[in-house]
Amino acid sequence: PDDAGSKTSLDSYYSLTVETLDGSGNTDLVKCSTMWSYPGSMTKNRIVDYPGEETFDGAIRYGMGDDCPYDKLANANIAILGNGAFAVENVRTCCEHGCNKVYLVTRRKNLACPRVPCWFVHQGPAPVPASMVLNMLQPMYE
Repeated sequence: PDDAGSKTSLDSYYSLTVETLDGSGNTDLVKCSTMWSYPGSMTKNRIVDYPGEETFDGAIRYGMGDDCPYDKLANANIAILGNGAFAVENVRTCCEHGCNKVYLVTRRKNLACPRVPCWFVHQGPAPVPASMVLNMLQPMYE
């Protein structure tokens, strides 16, 4: 990104060029006052062995460390175990690669939360109003 303004100016911004998601190759120019990266904590993979894995005829992947064969997601029915932001990001990835259906399998019934709202709730200096969180989740449930 290109920067505009001085570091001490309140109206400074980064000019960020982003490619649209429609596959056209078109780009948009977005002015950002802040840029964040949310890489998560990928320090140790949690590998769980489930009963029946050895007889399951499908692929079992962990969705991390480039473990996912993206070319095999198209038209597939996929089950993702988990309910955290990482699970939700994997749902998004599967949808982007043309899967037929994604099932999010959880231990408890709860709202699935993408990475940014999850970070916002856990890192905020004060409790986040529920209406604000629900508004952030709305696009995912439409």
